[in-house]
Amino acid sequence: MKAEQVKMIESPESNKKVILKLKHIDVKFNVRGRTLNAIRDVSLEIFDKETIAIVGESGSGKSVLTKTFAGMLDSNGYISHGNVYFSDDELSETDVALNRRNRALRKFALRKINIYTHGRTSVEEYLKIKELQEADLKKKTLSAEEVEEFDKKLKKNDDEINETINFIFSLDKRNKDDKPQLVEAKAKLKGLKKEQKDLWKERKNLSKKKLAEYKQDKEYIADYKAKIEELQKIRFEKYEADKLKELEPELKERNERIADEIVLSIGRYPVPLKTKYSYQLLKRFKDFIWSGKDVSTPKQMNRIFDPVVFRVEKRGVETVEGNKDKVFITNTLAPQFNLPEVTEPTARNKTLVIQARNSYRRLFNHLLKQLTKIVKEKLCRELGEKELRRVKDFANIAIVYAANYDWMFKRAIFTRRFLRWFKDATESDGTDLKEKSKSKPIVTLKGYAIIDCAKVKFTKDWQKIRGRKIATVFQDPMTSLNPILTIGRQIMIVIQKHQKCSQFEAKRRAIDIMAKVGIPDPEKRFYDYPFQYSGGMRQRIVIAIALSCQPKILICDEPTTALDVTIQAQIIRLIKSLSKDLGFTTVYITHDLGVVANVAERVAVLYGGQIVELGTVEEIFYEPLHPYTWALLSSLPQLAQRGSDLFSIPGTPPSLYNKIVGDAFAPRSRYALAIDFKKEPPMWRVSDTHFVKTWLLDPRSPKIEKPEAIQNLHEKMVEAYKDQL
Repeated sequence: MKAEQVKMIESPESNKKVILKLKHIDVKFNVRGRTLNAIRDVSLEIFDKETIAIVGESGSGKSVLTKTFAGMLDSNGYISHGNVYFSDDELSETDVALNRRNRALRKFALRKINIYTHGRTSVEEYLKIKELQEADLKKKTLSAEEVEEFDKKLKKNDDEINETINFIFSLDKRNKDDKPQLVEAKAKLKGLKKEQKDLWKERKNLSKKKLAEYKQDKEYIADYKAKIEELQKIRFEKYEADKLKELEPELKERNERIADEIVLSIGRYPVPLKTKYSYQLLKRFKDFIWSGKDVSTPKQMNRIFDPVVFRVEKRGVETVEGNKDKVFITNTLAPQFNLPEVTEPTARNKTLVIQARNSYRRLFNHLLKQLTKIVKEKLCRELGEKELRRVKDFANIAIVYAANYDWMFKRAIFTRRFLRWFKDATESDGTDLKEKSKSKPIVTLKGYAIIDCAKVKFTKDWQKIRGRKIATVFQDPMTSLNPILTIGRQIMIVIQKHQKCSQFEAKRRAIDIMAKVGIPDPEKRFYDYPFQYSGGMRQRIVIAIALSCQPKILICDEPTTALDVTIQAQIIRLIKSLSKDLGFTTVYITHDLGVVANVAERVAVLYGGQIVELGTVEEIFYEPLHPYTWALLSSLPQLAQRGSDLFSIPGTPPSLYNKIVGDAFAPRSRYALAIDFKKEPPMWRVSDTHFVKTWLLDPRSPKIEKPEAIQNLHEKMVEAYKDQL
């Protein structure tokens, strides 16, 4: 079998749309002062509307991998390297309204970029200054080579300390046979810690020595300062001369585009973060422009934005005529309360439903009375028919927003704030309310972003992805549900959080999704509590909660583990049918290859935090090529023969605290080669869909047949099924 060596798992161009792409992902956890490498250099493409299974033993990294792209890593976990690209047009299309703050941000950014552009004439002097500063820093501090050498020694020392600590934990203090090893290991640990302390001390002393030598060289310092001052003077003269000239139209257009993209990329953030990121971006633009780099190319723009925030590329500008009340509510009150945008016709239609309830009818009448009173006091006369109609429109808009609050206290706060604004917004000179409502057009910047989940820092960005686009079904339904809230209420909370709809609409959708997942008589069961449901029914509710936001990807974390065998089949069939009906991608996390055979189209086999084999179900079951996949298939209970022992994989999974050298599965594999213990195997492409990480596919390796137990697997499985009957 001919195989081609590749750097990462990447399928050739096909008609399938890649919805999620993991590229060289590393995930680490800080645990009690140690670092655990949970995921190591994983690359994977997940296609739209496919079903993929991730299989492996406990501790192989299955759950961590899915939590990585769902944004659910624990607080001590982080992505140390790599990218997670999520393809979704709705999320990628970013609109930012140019309100007062964003207009000020754009104006400030444009002014700064224009100033930096005038400095483009002194690129040579700027590069010389940077060169002198780097040489000066190198003279008074450790060089890059010295720092790298110390880092290597410290890293090696740290790895040895971790390995020794793990070895000490594996010994039994009460066992006399382990006592000599324990004493020896503790002595070694003490020596390693002393060595680490000495290395840091040596580094500190060397830094102090270089700084002292630098300070004594007065002649060099004076010469350095003189050169810097001379170059700065030349730069200033060139800048002043260029400042008198007008920028070329192409540069003006480029700078305006840069300012727009800065606003698009950070305009959604709160003021403190907006300020922080704007200064970081402008600092990077200054360095790139003054270094003579072309910042108009997409590649350079991405390089500038990536260390700070992900870039939102400008696609256009939209201008819409608006009135002051709608502008204020949409751009000022709505973001404060996380409210949806409501158009006026929608407001009127919803109000007809809302006002049927006494509490909302009373609130509407109260608003109407207060608004009328404010206008009468301002105009000093009774209101005309048009003015009364206009006041009713204000009350209609306000009541729809107030309906988003379940608590009367929050509705009261919103009402007071709305009335206060209305009073301030209505002038006292008798201006007609209809004329007053006219205002400047609403300008909105439109952009498109490539979503890299590894670089998402803002909580509200994750709220748009997690739950709404990527949902999860956990393995134990009882711990996933709140025991003191009704089933219907729990589904409604999720719908209202992500879909931004009224209680009436949320309840309708909740009942609809309960019916879809097979809950009988959902209108009555809506008010039941979790303890009133069986295990299978609770799992259906968990699935309903996950699907209530119509996600693009559904992660099923061992959804059948806590259920009995008869219910398992029902849940698997349910997820499979819902996937076809609703058109979402399903990612199964399981160690049960029986589940994989029934539902998955592709299978990724994980071991030691790495994908060791990826292929279609047929390739994994009938043409497996990695020894670990052979071991998993050999351990299927269906292959056991009467009177013989079940197959088990010898040994235990590797400790992810320690540095793994070579193939992680080599110590447990009877097919391991000498090179497996020394060097990590490359990834091999066997076909367009089949990838394997093993040295056995190297042309120089000996020919090894897969175990007899999994040869002719299909016939053996059929025979086992007949025996059960």
